[in-house]
Amino acid sequence: MLSGVIVSLSEMDYTQNAARPTKKRDFDVADETGTWIRCCALGRNAECSALQEGMQVVLYFGTGRPPYGTGGGCVYLFRDALIVPLGVMEKFMLPKKKKEAVVT
Repeated sequence: MLSGVIVSLSEMDYTQNAARPTKKRDFDVADETGTWIRCCALGRNAECSALQEGMQVVLYFGTGRPPYGTGGGCVYLFRDALIVPLGVMEKFMLPKKKKEAVVT
């Protein structure tokens, strides 16, 4: 389980799998102290209406993966993952990203 506020949400994109491209969206989740972690929603989770900047969420069943190639570590939200929205925070209350929580 991971909880925090969605910050730095990307536009819809697709994976690089030529045989079967899948929708994806990258975003960061930050807690109230500014500690943040990279996340990537795939498939149906990439289309979840809860994915919006400023949305306070709880993420269940994410899969943490260490750095691979040029990309850093990330929590992936595959098919079995859930994104539960708790509410939108006011823009002035959004946490500022200060320190990255590294996935190893």
